[in-house]
Amino acid sequence: MEDKRNTIDVNEQVSKCESLVELQEILSKNSNYYKDWKQYINRLVERKHMNYVQLSKACHCSRNTVKKWCREGAMPQNRETFLKIGLGLRLNLEEFNELLLRYGRYPRLYGKNMEDAVCLFVIRHYPSEGDAYEVYLQLKEHLLKRMREYGKGDARPLDTMEIEERLMAQESTEEFEQFICENAGSYEESYHKLAEFIQLFIKAKEENVHRFVQTNSLSFSYEKMMSALRQRGECPNRIKLILLGVNLNMSMEQINYMLSLAYMKPMCAKDNLECIIMYAVENAYLMNPAYSVESAIILQHYKQNPVLQKKCRDILAQYWEAGLYAEERETLRYLEESIGDYLKNILQELDWEEQEIFRYL
Repeated sequence: MEDKRNTIDVNEQVSKCESLVELQEILSKNSNYYKDWKQYINRLVERKHMNYVQLSKACHCSRNTVKKWCREGAMPQNRETFLKIGLGLRLNLEEFNELLLRYGRYPRLYGKNMEDAVCLFVIRHYPSEGDAYEVYLQLKEHLLKRMREYGKGDARPLDTMEIEERLMAQESTEEFEQFICENAGSYEESYHKLAEFIQLFIKAKEENVHRFVQTNSLSFSYEKMMSALRQRGECPNRIKLILLGVNLNMSMEQINYMLSLAYMKPMCAKDNLECIIMYAVENAYLMNPAYSVESAIILQHYKQNPVLQKKCRDILAQYWEAGLYAEERETLRYLEESIGDYLKNILQELDWEEQEIFRYL
């Protein structure tokens, strides 16, 4: 509970942050978060009797990356890397989920996600020899091919509990393959609500994802992410998903709701990058009320979340009653700088070292 209260306190501090100087003070206090990861990965390495060379080979990462984890407490940048670590170190299911939830803030292994289903099967049947991550990759690619050939299947849609119970009963690779193919429809629809929510914002700009990416000079990996989400129910990269929300001018509440649709935890200010993103979004909405109006217009008819819908309608009613609605709506035409541009400027002012992040802004 102490950790949870601390996270809430830090998140609140960021929401009240008024300058980059105050933000830097918060960032400087985040060292314990990275220290926890450093201690955790070093304990694992010691327990498995590995050196850096063996760890990098087992986890399909470079030696420099592994050294940064162990010496500097640098965090893995995406969920796939956490999967590599879990499989490379042959963690059991409980350990694997702790790795994902506590350190990655990603969802636990989710049986209704096809990639996670493969991971769950491999964990239960770790090969006696060889590379567990390679086994996972080969089985995943084989199943994706079989699913395309098989189609959606005739099986009724299963809820998460049902699919996970039946998944755990599959003993052979052949049984597992048949089960996945028969329930292809359930797997393809696992992130349907998430894709729909994102699409609302993209359509509001009278664009499809390809044109949105092209018009805003963004990375085409966003297009690939959305395609994988819709067609294969593939779990998106957490940071990339958050940054897509930023580029779509979502509020903090909307980004966190989007993360919940991806079965992920809300943004956490104890992570330095997420802390900066939270600061940028909160400040952008505070300085320019037109962002609130823009997102409220988009979500005023969104029935899947009545609380969010009501807030958006209240925002529009407030501007309407104050006689500012038409004025703010006109302002929307002049939102030349997206929150993504604003975030990029902040990162540059803070001399952010990880250049990879700028590809997505």
